[in-house]
Parts: sequence; structure tokens; C-alpha cells
Amino acid sequence: MDSVRLAFSKGFRTSISCEPMLDGDIHAVVDAVRPFVSDTIWLGKAARLRQRTAANCPGDATVRERANELTHLQRDETIMALYYRYREDEMIRWKDSIKEVAGIQRPINRGLDV
Repeated sequence: MDSVRLAFSKGFRTSISCEPMLDGDIHAVVDAVRPFVSDTIWLGKAARLRQRTAANCPGDATVRERANELTHLQRDETIMALYYRYREDEMIRWKDSIKEVAGIQRPINRGLDV
């Protein structure tokens, strides 16, 4: 937060990438950063979370439990609710993991992402 505040106050264009979203209250994150974002806020799911945590933290039951919780928080129903909440918000952009769930096609030309 300090970094984006400072960059914004100095006149830099600012964007935030929340990929992966790391908790169940992404709305609080969006609300907290929005005043300091001049460009976009990107939202995306955690990719291959169980496989990555198994490889990076083998046998760690706490990490496995947290990965399972996060995977549950990012199930399709929750992602669709997130999409419907912010689909008209011009500041919000969707990473491929959410586009896949929401049925959004990726643009063919670079720079035209939504």
C-alpha cells in the first residue's frame, strides 16, 4: 500500500495485479487500492496451487490446508459472483484464469484486453 500510494502521489501511472487473489475478501483489497490506482486493477485466480504447494512445501499440512481453503474460495460460483459485481467497472481487468470461468474470449490483438 505504501508503494502504490507513493507512486500515485508522485504522478506515476499505477496499476495493481491481484493474481493470485490470496484471500476471500478481494472487495476490501479493491476498495483499499482504488483511490491510488490511475490505470487498472487486475484480478486472477491462483494457478495450479495444490501442485505448487506440494512441490514447494512437501508434507506441510498447514500449507496444504491453506491451499485447499484458497482453492475453495476461488471456486467457479465465487468467481462468477466476483465477475458480475465488477463486470461494468472500467478499472477492473480479468486475468485468463477468470476469463476462462466467465466465458470471456481473449482479444486477438495485444493491448485490447478487458
